[in-house]
Amino acid sequence: WSIAYSTPVHAWLARTRAHSTWPYFTERSFRLQGLACIAQSAASFSSDVVFMDARSLAHPIDRLMAIVLTLIAIYFEVTIILFSAMPTRLRILMAVLVAAAVVWHFRAKVAIVNRQYRPYVTNHTLWHFAIVASMVVPLHLAAISSGTAE
Repeated sequence: WSIAYSTPVHAWLARTRAHSTWPYFTERSFRLQGLACIAQSAASFSSDVVFMDARSLAHPIDRLMAIVLTLIAIYFEVTIILFSAMPTRLRILMAVLVAAAVVWHFRAKVAIVNRQYRPYVTNHTLWHFAIVASMVVPLHLAAISSGTAE
């Protein structure tokens, strides 16, 4: 999504206050984020599936990439929620999805510490869906409503 919609989303952000808050909001940075997310998916799959029970460089790479991309995503979303000209209903939707994602993330952490694997898998999966949906859904709806989406 980040790669496919980098031009229309950048055009939309250029018309908002969010664009001036941080130079991250450029068309190139959206494409790089999209590529980084694809690389993160490969690292995560290697860590969680291919090398599940073995020592591998995939585990620390997965953790590091996940931390960096999550921090960038949350900063990006908080900046949009606070400073963009996106309609209020979409900013509220984004905020609710981000909050839900963070709650599910912490619930997954608690479950894994307590060796409760089923709740861990459920909450970790919900975290992944919610954090992606929190960016894709509101921005896509905003792009559609402004006529910049294809």
